[in-house]
Amino acid sequence: MIRYNLGPEPAFFSTREAHKTYKDATAYFSRSTKGGFVSRPDIQRFTALFVHAAEERWLQQGVNKCVYCEQLSSNLVVDHFRPKLAYLEPDETNEDAPYWWLAFQWRNFLPACVECNNLKGQKFPVYGRRLQFNGPEVEEDAQLLNPAEDDLTDRFVFLEDGRIAGLDGKARITIDVIGLNRPSLVSLRKDEWSKLHSLVSAITKRNLTAAQLRLIEAQCGETYPFSAMRRQLFNSWVALQSENDPGFLKKLQRALGGADFDETSTSSYSAGDMNKISDELDRQTQEFESFSIEEAKPPVQLYQRTQYIERVEVSNIRTIKKLDAALKPSSDSVGSWFMFLGENGTGKSTLLQVIAAALIGQSGVDELGITADSLLKSDADSGTVLIYLTGLSRPITLSLDRKSNSVNVDPPEPKVMVLAYGSIRVFDEQLHEESSFRARSKVRNLFNHWHTLDAGNPWLNQAQDHEFENIANALTSLLPRPDGARIIRKNGEVLVESPNDIGGLSSISSGYRAIISLALDIIGILRRGGWSDISQAEAIVLIDEIDAHLHPRWKMKIVQRLREVFPRIQFIATSHDPLTLKGLDANEIAVLSRTIDGDVLMLDLSDEALPSPRHMRVDQILSSEYFGLNSTEDLEMDQAFEDYYKLLGKPERTVNEEAKLTELKQHLGTSRKFGVTAREQLVFEAADQYIASRKYQRDSMPDGEKEASLKKMQELWARLPTGDAEGDGPEGANND
Repeated sequence: MIRYNLGPEPAFFSTREAHKTYKDATAYFSRSTKGGFVSRPDIQRFTALFVHAAEERWLQQGVNKCVYCEQLSSNLVVDHFRPKLAYLEPDETNEDAPYWWLAFQWRNFLPACVECNNLKGQKFPVYGRRLQFNGPEVEEDAQLLNPAEDDLTDRFVFLEDGRIAGLDGKARITIDVIGLNRPSLVSLRKDEWSKLHSLVSAITKRNLTAAQLRLIEAQCGETYPFSAMRRQLFNSWVALQSENDPGFLKKLQRALGGADFDETSTSSYSAGDMNKISDELDRQTQEFESFSIEEAKPPVQLYQRTQYIERVEVSNIRTIKKLDAALKPSSDSVGSWFMFLGENGTGKSTLLQVIAAALIGQSGVDELGITADSLLKSDADSGTVLIYLTGLSRPITLSLDRKSNSVNVDPPEPKVMVLAYGSIRVFDEQLHEESSFRARSKVRNLFNHWHTLDAGNPWLNQAQDHEFENIANALTSLLPRPDGARIIRKNGEVLVESPNDIGGLSSISSGYRAIISLALDIIGILRRGGWSDISQAEAIVLIDEIDAHLHPRWKMKIVQRLREVFPRIQFIATSHDPLTLKGLDANEIAVLSRTIDGDVLMLDLSDEALPSPRHMRVDQILSSEYFGLNSTEDLEMDQAFEDYYKLLGKPERTVNEEAKLTELKQHLGTSRKFGVTAREQLVFEAADQYIASRKYQRDSMPDGEKEASLKKMQELWARLPTGDAEGDGPEGANND
């Protein structure tokens, strides 16, 4: 982390419109905060233009680096250093909406990557009293370091293994809250360290040239990724050379053309210093990570570090021989979502089960009676599942051994709240809170569909009025009913009231019950985990077949609604329905597919440049790589295309296969699936050849094949005449 220069505020911040927006927001929040509840949309509708102005400024100035982790990114987002809706610690009673007024002040705007912004969320720990409306910020003892204002010298040390150590309390808290030692970031820093170390180590006093030094000096500039780490490494190298040669610094300055070398901007560390710091970080890490979320009192670790799954590695689990899935957050949506798609039998439900088993800990696995035989691939003697969490230094490992029929979890203690649900989700209005020792996780329904869910008894009826109102508002938002239905309580019973009817939760439709029971069960567990505000609550929620029992209109909205109600929860779900993808971005979706030999793999769609499903028609989603249908007309036509592509993609075909391919071409041609005009037919031929190659040789296709196919299509378009002579005008081009 290096010092960041805010620069002058965007012009919009001083406009009449901006001043009016701030005045309206002040009037609104002075009223709404008295009730102790301010929602995210409340603030976003006031701050949207300010956020847009900040993003435009950074785009114009070419700002492309996160101020926290120093990764380069083309998709930076606004991070409010003091968050609009700061998470209140369990012992805090302030019911105001902290820092909302700072969402309009330029000094509180910082460019951050999506990952750092998501992990930081609304966390802003302080010692003592929080800053009051328009009070002086120096009176608040903030525990996070502000890269735009704080002195960062001697606060952080970068280690050769990619980790970062904090040398004081605030630095350590900053690392924890923002996730600066998350596995993916540690790996990137380690690689960058290795590259620069090799470059520096190749220089000796004998070949000390200006060109080499200026190259290194340039790579320590603020526009490079991890420049703080680069400066530390270079300064440490200079210090080492100076120890052996007192005149080295002068030689260095001469090599740089007489320019002064600023050796005080970043501290230098000897090998011995680094070893001591590394050992201390090991000790701190071991101490901090030695906890279980099932302790009598929720541990502080549950709140200080956000625990999202970054990556899942699976080997030899049922139909899956090997799978490596990176779970990346969306850039423009609240909440963290990931959806597994695939035909039946591709292991979607199995993936959720092994993730749940790893996160529930050893006692949870034993309690559920999970065995190796029930999960292992039929021809495998052992299998593993690795879960990389943003807040842990090493992955959670689930190991399966067929000989002993054992399932072992390391570390054995559960480190994150996890809730998991199968495709059948039924609640029992008579069910009271479970007395199981597993108070802060619940996964049994994923393994046993008949395990009922919590209907809110008795805690929802006993909740304070303001808490009930907040939960009722959240539940109501999950009911997209046009009649204005709302959740109320009356005479000790939770009811659904609409203009024409009033009744218990059991009286609503099965689709509504499926979602309401899911939400109530999640909220009930979150409360037991110590989260009083569900908009700030963090957990991992696994849902199999999220589309079950839902009306098509609701399927299109369910992901976005759950995002809004539970913005800090990571959802991992499966689905068979293209409508549920409407609330997702392309990088939040993984497609599982069976290979010709029966194994399951996750398709690499990174080079497909698929658009977000939000912007696609349902038929486009179905016929894209997300679902892989060749036709949305009927199953016979889709199967004909599937057989056609399999044969067309074969490099060598038998006589019978050639005959079958000719027959399929005639059938599809008669159905006008190869276009009507010569222009269309030639282009479709090139496209079909590419598609067939992708389907038959997805893993081994040369890198240039796609470009070659696209180039061939472009050449065909360029050579053929245009016009309406052959019916290839606007009408003819849409005959298929």
